[in-house]
Amino acid sequence: MVVKGSVVVVTGASAGIGAGLARELAERGASLVLTARREPELRAVADSLKVPVEVVTSRCAPTWSEFATARWPASAGSMRG
Repeated sequence: MVVKGSVVVVTGASAGIGAGLARELAERGASLVLTARREPELRAVADSLKVPVEVVTSRCAPTWSEFATARWPASAGSMRG
């Protein structure tokens, strides 16, 4: 696949597969728009690349730990199907 000169959006680019994909696409000459929830980690990945990068962070969904520790209203226990 030819990506040189293309603009590519990579989600989850702060770590793992997303960060690896961003590095590979940068090596192939793509300009990148990187997105992730963890801004410090995302900026570290972006700073390590040698191509034009736009960084976008998002908090559209809670993390698992935030979800697991949420305080549910007492009435939620009585809501059974």
